[in-house]
Amino acid sequence: MCYQTSMTQRPADVPPIDEWTALLLGKVAVITGGGDGIGAAIATMFAQHGATVEIAEIEGARLVAHAAT
Repeated sequence: MCYQTSMTQRPADVPPIDEWTALLLGKVAVITGGGDGIGAAIATMFAQHGATVEIAEIEGARLVAHAAT
């Protein structure tokens, strides 16, 4: 079974503040293995820079723990 969750994106009225935000604002990213480790770090960074992030994780407990942060 595969679990998934979403992280909400940065408000559209917030201007880009750096190169990453300019690249990711308004984009959608699908991160597999985003429950912990590198996948979780990338999912968090993308969401912080304005992307809508969909996370897929095989272990539901990891995903729930990451989504709560």
